[in-house]
Amino acid sequence: GAPQDPADMVLYRRMDEVRLTERSQNLQDVMYYAVMDKFRQMGVSMLGPMDGLVDLDGNLDLEALTSGVHSMEALEMVRNHLMQVLAGPGGEPPPSLNAVMKISKLQAAQVYAASIMFGYFLRRVDSRFQLDRAMGTLPESPEDMAARLEKIFNSASSESWDEADEPAGAPGASEVADPDLGSLVVKKKGRLQEYVESFDQDTLVETAKIVSAEAAHLVERQTTALFGNVQQLQQEMQAAVGEDSGSVEELLSRLQEVVQKDAVKSLTLTVASQRRVVLEAVAFGAFLRDTESYVQSETAGLLTANTAAQGTA
Repeated sequence: GAPQDPADMVLYRRMDEVRLTERSQNLQDVMYYAVMDKFRQMGVSMLGPMDGLVDLDGNLDLEALTSGVHSMEALEMVRNHLMQVLAGPGGEPPPSLNAVMKISKLQAAQVYAASIMFGYFLRRVDSRFQLDRAMGTLPESPEDMAARLEKIFNSASSESWDEADEPAGAPGASEVADPDLGSLVVKKKGRLQEYVESFDQDTLVETAKIVSAEAAHLVERQTTALFGNVQQLQQEMQAAVGEDSGSVEELLSRLQEVVQKDAVKSLTLTVASQRRVVLEAVAFGAFLRDTESYVQSETAGLLTANTAAQGTA
C-alpha cells in the first residue's frame, strides 16, 4: 500500500510510548504492593509520612526487620551500615539510643533512599555469595586459610605425640584449631564483607546498580511518601544555606545552623527511632530486589532497563 503519512507515523510511535509507560506504571504498582505484602506477612506496620516531632517506638519490629529479612552474613553488613548512619558528624558513635537528634528532612530522605539502595545491593550480593558457597567457589579468606593450615599442623603434631603425656586440662589440638573460636577472636570483617571486597570495580558497579526503571522509580516513590518531594527539599535547603560557603566545614556549620533555627523542614527523633527507620528502608530494598528478581525470572522483557543507572545494562 501507499506509505503512511509522516504525521501518522509520529502518532503511532507516540501511542506505543504511552502504552509502554502505562505498562511500566502498572508493573510498578504490582511490585509496590508485593513489597508491602512482604511486610504485612511479617506483621510489620510500615511507617507513615514523617514531619516535625517523630513519635515512634524505636524498638518495634526489630527482630522481624533484622533476622526476619537477612541472612546471618548479611546482618553483619547491616550492622555496619547502621553504625555509619547513626554516627555523629565526627564519626563518633551516638551517646545512647535514647539521645534525641534533630535532622533536616532532606538528610532524612537521603539516608532513607541510600538505605533502600544498600538493602537492594546487599540482597544481590548475598544471593551471589550463597550461590558461590553452595557451589564451593568462594574465594578463601586469610582467616579460613590460617585455620585450615593450623588444623593440618595440629593434626600432624598430635600423631607424633603421645596424647597420654598431655597434662590434664591442657588445650587439645581440636580446641586450638577450632575455626569458629578463632573467628570470634581474630576475624575483624564478616565473610560477606570480605566477599564484596574481592569484587573488581566493574563487578561492584554492576551489582550496586538497580536493574529496572520500575524498581528505581519505587525507591523514589517510597522516599517521597515518607518525606515529601526531595527536589523541593533540596531547593529549600539551597536557598537557606546559600552557595557562597568557603569550605566544607563552613557548609556543614551552616547546615546545622539552618536545622536548629527551623529555617528548613526538619525531624526530631531518638537515635532508636532513626535506627528503626533505617532498618525498614534496608528491608524495603531487600524485598524490592526479591520482587524484581521474581518478575525477571517469570516474565521475558516486562521490566524496563534502568538506563539512568551507572554501569552496563
